[in-house]
Amino acid sequence: LYVRLAFFYNTVAYIVSMGDWYHWVFQIEKFLDLGDKILEVGLGTGKLIERLDEKNFFIVGIDRSKQMLRIIRSKIQSNKINVCKADNLFLPFRDHSFDKVLATFPSEYAFKNQFLLDVKRVLKSNGELIILMGVVFTQKGIVNNLFRHVYWISGQTKSKENFETSIIAIFGKQARFEIQWEPHKNVEICFVRIKNNQIV
Repeated sequence: LYVRLAFFYNTVAYIVSMGDWYHWVFQIEKFLDLGDKILEVGLGTGKLIERLDEKNFFIVGIDRSKQMLRIIRSKIQSNKINVCKADNLFLPFRDHSFDKVLATFPSEYAFKNQFLLDVKRVLKSNGELIILMGVVFTQKGIVNNLFRHVYWISGQTKSKENFETSIIAIFGKQARFEIQWEPHKNVEICFVRIKNNQIV
């Protein structure tokens, strides 16, 4: 999806979310303060970084996919947006550079200790890592049940209780963290928030 199907990413995201994918992603704005210096890791096609730039956040982005970066660079209008190709596990920035590090629907890199340690390094002392882990469909109905089943098969969503158990298993030995659920239409969106001083 991130390499061979990069140019179909937006279409696939639209289909699997009934058009709400980026509305889910944009909910991460609730945790940001104007004036924050932000790093987004794993850009997708750049919808979030564009939106935050429009709202005058200082934001930098990295992605390891050349295809994704090509898409982003082809449509960027602002000369304030800086994106680069980099390994998500080794962030090419100076120590204490950012107030917030963001990752939305990340792949397995976000669960590795090396990633957390490098995030700790590039965050300011009071900085925070915010990860959008996934969504849980909370409403009944044929369409919602269908999407709930599709997501369950793909491992993308479970009950809230099972979701939280999985998160504890992933991060429990690496960091102290807060799980926060945000309702949006027919889903609840799961965010994990980790302060710099909570990363072991």
